[in-house]
Amino acid sequence: MGKARRDVYSGAKGDKGDKVGGKMANGKRLLEDWLSSYADYTADQESPSLFHFWGGVSVISSTLGRSVWLNRGYYTLYPNFYIVFVAASAQVKKTTAINMAYDIFTEACPKASLVSQKGTPESMISLFVESFKERGVSEGIIVSDEFEVFLGGKIKAIDMMQLLTKWYDCPKKFEYHTLSRGKELMNNVCCNLIAGTTPQGLREGLPTHALGGGFASRIIFVYQDKIEKPVPFPFVSEENRKIREKLVHDLKLMKLLKGGVELTKDAIAWFEDWYVDIFRPDRASSTVMDGYFGRKPDTLLKLATVLSVSRTSTLIVDEIELRMALKALSKNEIALPNVLRLVSMTDCGEETEKVLRMLGKKEMVDFTTLSRSFSYCMTTKRLEEVLSDLASAERVVSFVESGKRWFKKKI
Repeated sequence: MGKARRDVYSGAKGDKGDKVGGKMANGKRLLEDWLSSYADYTADQESPSLFHFWGGVSVISSTLGRSVWLNRGYYTLYPNFYIVFVAASAQVKKTTAINMAYDIFTEACPKASLVSQKGTPESMISLFVESFKERGVSEGIIVSDEFEVFLGGKIKAIDMMQLLTKWYDCPKKFEYHTLSRGKELMNNVCCNLIAGTTPQGLREGLPTHALGGGFASRIIFVYQDKIEKPVPFPFVSEENRKIREKLVHDLKLMKLLKGGVELTKDAIAWFEDWYVDIFRPDRASSTVMDGYFGRKPDTLLKLATVLSVSRTSTLIVDEIELRMALKALSKNEIALPNVLRLVSMTDCGEETEKVLRMLGKKEMVDFTTLSRSFSYCMTTKRLEEVLSDLASAERVVSFVESGKRWFKKKI
């Protein structure tokens, strides 16, 4: 595996056993660590490793569904996730990353209820109700490469967001009233979501007030703006084909898991120390992140559960899984301010972001080139104003060389 892939998920090796719900599993794991092997499988493809890591997390989460849980005293925590990849269109192949992960999932779990097209709250309700009739679980997995389209736009998105917000906590009982079918009853709800969107799509599809609300704070936004290495001709080697077969095999075994997750004494001690002495939700730089940080302890436990299941079937979380989960969340949080800025950005802010993106692609750019590049969206006068604002904020530096004005993004 390439170094970049290992940096995202540095899974500890070792087999804790193959017990399922207190009984031995019908079969033995072929991989020491599912997520590490998935990183190997995706290493020779251009989508960023962070996308592949969270895509793998989503797959394990969808595989476990409501069958694995963590007792939190007054409520039950399930390891489901809402994950949204954010990147410019076609630049980092976010859709490819989603499809690679869920191609493996659908082969391992062919009976899963997947939703990929734009729908209404009523149609979603119907799907979950049918799932309960068939399997005793109101379960669905939303897989969409255009998040804003799935939500239905800023106006229509509100009803869907309210529904998904309530489903995130996997309620034991849920009622929904529709005009055509009256009261719909659902039991044992479990919803997972993975989607992709562009910065513009996020801004246009998600209402600004959603940032401070419950829906957005439940989403793991994964923001990437460049590939890690160019791969002109992706090639699936025979070795990778074998890895894929093992990934499918082990997912099938994960699907058999059922039971409550237990934390070791070391894990409990570490979590208590982190929660009391280190974790501070009020350290968030913006109030719109309060909801995310308020839910971070539960998110950490969810991710640690997934990381544990990636390695073993014992349903035991140790300190190492908690540490790895915190490392993964912290790495992803570096880009969170960028995502929040994209959603709440004004027209002026969007212009500024465009200029910064272009300056970030080259060591330095002259004014004439900038003017030509942005002639479709802003006048020369407006470009001058944007560059002046960026210089005042010390985000770019300007200088004259060979009779031209040059601009450079300040690192």
